Amino acid sequence: MSFLALSLTFGLLTGSTIHTPHAETSSIAIAPLSGGGTEMVLVSRLEAKVLHSYDDGLTWHPVAGANLGKTMAARVVYYPRPSPRFIIATDQGVWSYWNETGVVEELNTGIDPADRFLVDLAAPIPGEDGPVVIVNDNGVVYSLDETTDSWTNILTLSRFDRNPVVAVAPRFDRSGLPGPNQTILVGVRGTLVTSQDAGLTWVGHPQFDTPAIDVYDYHITALAMAEDYVVSGVIMLGRAKRDDTYFTGSRGELWRSNDFGANFVQQSPFGSPTLDSGVYHLLATPVGPDGNRHFFASLFWFPEANLLANSLGVLRSDDVGMTWSDQGTAQDFIGEFSQNLQTASDIAYRRMMQVSMSPDYATDGRLWYARAEALYRTRDNGSSWTRLRFRPTSQVRGLATSVGMNGDIYAFGSTYGAGLVRYNRTQDSSLLMPYEELIYYACMETSPNYTLDGISAAGGAFDLGIMVETPNKKNWYFVNEMRQAIDGPTGYVRSISFSPNFGGFNVPGADQAFIWSSRFEGSPLGENRLTLDGLANVTPINDVFGLPGQRAPFMHVLHLADGFDPVNLPAENGIFGMSRTFNQVYRLVNSGDAVTPVFEWQVLPWAPTESLQDCIPDPRYMRPGNASLWVLGTENLYHLKDLSSDWSNLEITTYPGVPGYQALALAISPDMNLFPSLYAATWGGGVFKLDLSASTPSWTSVGVGFPMSWGNAIELSPDFLNDRLIFVGTQDGIYHCQDLPGASWNEAVSEYALDSHNPSFRYYSPNDPSNPDPSRPWGWEARNRKNIPDAQLDKTPVYGQGVAYGNDDGDFAEFYFTGSEATVMTFKGPAFGDMYIEVEDEATGAQVMAPVTVSLFATKLGNLDIPLVMPGPGAYQVRLTAILGLDEVMALDAVRIKR
Repeated sequence: MSFLALSLTFGLLTGSTIHTPHAETSSIAIAPLSGGGTEMVLVSRLEAKVLHSYDDGLTWHPVAGANLGKTMAARVVYYPRPSPRFIIATDQGVWSYWNETGVVEELNTGIDPADRFLVDLAAPIPGEDGPVVIVNDNGVVYSLDETTDSWTNILTLSRFDRNPVVAVAPRFDRSGLPGPNQTILVGVRGTLVTSQDAGLTWVGHPQFDTPAIDVYDYHITALAMAEDYVVSGVIMLGRAKRDDTYFTGSRGELWRSNDFGANFVQQSPFGSPTLDSGVYHLLATPVGPDGNRHFFASLFWFPEANLLANSLGVLRSDDVGMTWSDQGTAQDFIGEFSQNLQTASDIAYRRMMQVSMSPDYATDGRLWYARAEALYRTRDNGSSWTRLRFRPTSQVRGLATSVGMNGDIYAFGSTYGAGLVRYNRTQDSSLLMPYEELIYYACMETSPNYTLDGISAAGGAFDLGIMVETPNKKNWYFVNEMRQAIDGPTGYVRSISFSPNFGGFNVPGADQAFIWSSRFEGSPLGENRLTLDGLANVTPINDVFGLPGQRAPFMHVLHLADGFDPVNLPAENGIFGMSRTFNQVYRLVNSGDAVTPVFEWQVLPWAPTESLQDCIPDPRYMRPGNASLWVLGTENLYHLKDLSSDWSNLEITTYPGVPGYQALALAISPDMNLFPSLYAATWGGGVFKLDLSASTPSWTSVGVGFPMSWGNAIELSPDFLNDRLIFVGTQDGIYHCQDLPGASWNEAVSEYALDSHNPSFRYYSPNDPSNPDPSRPWGWEARNRKNIPDAQLDKTPVYGQGVAYGNDDGDFAEFYFTGSEATVMTFKGPAFGDMYIEVEDEATGAQVMAPVTVSLFATKLGNLDIPLVMPGPGAYQVRLTAILGLDEVMALDAVRIKR
């Protein structure tokens, strides 16, 4: 059978039907290191927050401490006064990251504690004598005195704007006279105000003096002064407004002044004064490697192949803002999936897209682009842009532990793009389980009777998968395949919980009850479902008690407490959910009876004043006697005990939160009478323990050598009281440690995978006649796994969501990896040509192994793994080129990587 015969549909790798990783970025700054090299600090959101990199953005790790991880950051600048540091603006104030020492400190002296939603900040060129200036969402501007590390209010506009902007003169000189080198510009809600004396006095600009009413009026969204501003007097100003009638959703303008801001002239860079997108950042550079000073402008559109003719990339001006071109770079961005409508960032932060330059820009021409759906780099002064993998597929978001059928201790991890991993702690071996479609996961659970039934479940991007493992076989079942015709699709499954007495049909006395929760696309509401009989029947549970017509949210956390009774189904049945979006804890009540149950969610009568992170029933949960929950908040840990029969009377005991770090997930000792301890995984701070037997309980760090990673999930060994093992799911896989003095953290899983649809890959088709620019990325064709017959998949397994393939001679794919070995997963068969493989050092481009040509021809279709063993751990760039004859193809399934 020809490989082409496997397909039922065709499509470029630019569609929106395939789930791809969200990589929300909004700001980046780069600093030279005293020992050589650079350090980069990146602002992201949600799970990633603030990160730093020492290898040009190939790998990222948390910047954490001093409560920075509890904030939502917006902007970062590098400022080497009085010593090297990054300054970070967040929704809760300002922080310093002293990068040479790794110290993170709060920097809020002088800022009104009731008005600390900081949005934009600016600093002069490193080394110049100028302040950091910052603006909040009410148009209040502060200037930093770095000798005292205190802020001074230099302007109060009292105009709410979620995206104000500020700029300072690149060669700021506080010791000089008022004038160009003491200039500060502020744009708030469409108005421009300027100061030429370091903020002592301000003047409103007559051309931009009318406040915008709403997002459909023009706002000033970008400001920059030329690097030689003291001589040229050039200022560039970008504007944007919402325009729902246009395909980008926005319109924009560029204005230029060459008389130090006295007058601005609207530009028409492409023959019209209106741009087809808002302008959301402007960068002015010093003289670059081409001998010119430049302006760069970022726009609000993520191009797609079918709209490429109407799209723009990053704009560059080579004549200080008079003329502009995107250098054809729009095509570099077509790898971004979806039409900018399904990004994980909201409108305000999607627009905060920043271009930053290398400390050695004058000679290396390197810039980075923090964009709402990806991170990009250019090594040729903006002539071409390359996406960098930002969110790792090794990130473990769901974790479960069990005793295997052979008595070994297992830890299962559900990753964000690499499928499931299983670690055998007893044998110290790991297994990547790749051959299933659902590889972007959010949750993981194993049967309480896993030793007998081998059942585990994991939910993610579009379904809930259930695996039944026997000594000789693993069988995957997907809920959509079994129940979609009756119940509808499950959506993005975020949480799942088995009954404490759950067991397969071969487990005597067990029940088959479990619950799961899914998120609707772009909505906090969801689809919650319960089965009492192993999916034979499924009950939607979306109603809210006492509120007819209101739908419950999706639950980030679900638990069935001990004592759950699937037969009698009492009113208080011990099922709990927690919504981080609504910041509420729910219990599921049965207002019917056992024969005709009526399940409804009821909010616990408790209004926390902080964000909730996790919720777990006490292991001693029982009714009557000890119906209680442990709830983890941003600032505190709470023990909620029901003193009534219906949670109407709560006893709440408050314990301190983990000091300095954001705790994300909670685990509880299985015997709280003999060993009353709780454990928390944090963002960037490792694992902490709270010993409730202490006279004054406080959190203490567990183990030594925790990786510089954020932790998403934490579980204790099923034999914890004897082995004291703790497992944590991090951005870099599963780690484990014993809760014993001096114990070390150890990596459990060192292999991960990149699916062919992962944005880590760049596809090129230089000989495709429809390709506008053969030197730039151009999508290969894709085979969605759903369109490959099951009979074929049984014989020739496919990793993940599908297969990419090139069918023009000279097609090639590029990817980079950090590790010691990469295995290219491809196919062989009668319709396949040859694959030419080249491997280079990612930083220098030096060849690290001789190129090799691999024949993919075979008489029968089958899988083919091609190992690429490197000289040692490092960062490598791989190019796979198709050498094809008539009607031949070269396919790429995935790449497995060992660190």
